[in-house]
Amino acid sequence: MKYRLPLHVQISTLFLALILLIGGVIGGLGYKISRDILESTASELNTRISRETLGEFSSLIGPSEMAVRLLSFDGISQATTLEARMSNLGFMREALNNSEALTSIYIGYGNGDFFMVRRVWNETDRAAFNAPEKTAFIVQSIEHKDESKRGVYIYLDAALSTLRSDEHPDYPDNYDPRTRDWFIAAQNSNGQIKTAPYLFFTSQKVGTTIANRSNKADAVVGADIRLETLNQSLVKQKLTPRTQLALVNAQGEILAYEHFDQVIHLPTTANAKPILPNISEINVPVLAQLATALQRSDGKTGQTLTLEAGGETWRAAISPLMLEGANPLFLVSAIPDDELMAAAHALLQRLLITLVIVI
Repeated sequence: MKYRLPLHVQISTLFLALILLIGGVIGGLGYKISRDILESTASELNTRISRETLGEFSSLIGPSEMAVRLLSFDGISQATTLEARMSNLGFMREALNNSEALTSIYIGYGNGDFFMVRRVWNETDRAAFNAPEKTAFIVQSIEHKDESKRGVYIYLDAALSTLRSDEHPDYPDNYDPRTRDWFIAAQNSNGQIKTAPYLFFTSQKVGTTIANRSNKADAVVGADIRLETLNQSLVKQKLTPRTQLALVNAQGEILAYEHFDQVIHLPTTANAKPILPNISEINVPVLAQLATALQRSDGKTGQTLTLEAGGETWRAAISPLMLEGANPLFLVSAIPDDELMAAAHALLQRLLITLVIVI
């Protein structure tokens, strides 16, 4: 006699097969749809990241540009004594307090005088300058009177009250603003300029200077931005853990990068400039490939690309950044495909787990 499964077993098996079939179809469709959606929006996502990051840079640099421009019309550029310059501290303090990027703002005079207000960020800065507790700002001044020279550092609290004043007789001999690139470039320009990155004289930090020739006297107004400020801004814009973001010039030299301090080569001799790393040289395969694409850029139009690098797929973009008084810069971004598609993979995994539980 031929054995037959009981009816209830046959029905249960049929329902289980239907559940597996329908679940598999739903899971497959769900995965395909979610992947298709992510793929179709990948370029838009890269564009959004680039737009938001460029906007972040603009919000950092914009107040600095405005502060320098306004101060170039201020009477401090006509002041001839330290006392007269100190009376203009209020505006310079507010400019520093209202810009996350500005580290110092200053005036270089045609006779060699110099007046700088530097913001003290933290205890590390206080220790570097041997500053008193509660120091919020440091004034660095050079004065030339007849045949004499005077260099002085004045330590101020947040209310601009003097905490201590130190004479630095060697300062005038070691520093002349008229010989600095920012002073020379601004004197020869009708508008605002931005220097290539260099090593700041006092802090020995790498940064760039925004400068304007004074409209009232033989003087130049300048402001310093540390590149580490831009690096921190890039880190905040990372969409996934392995997202690569870098601000570069047309030659591919890196101006801002998450691991900038690990790849830059600082000068070992006086007056030498830091050697900026190139994105083709920092052992990140996708950035090395983007170096080639960067060479084809016209400096005005953005590019979106899909690349194979390091054995995986990347969604990449090159977005130009135009700043007054500077050569074109580019934001380079790349997101690994597996991280970008993580949502689709997670959906498929959840569906498979559900099917296993049902079984």
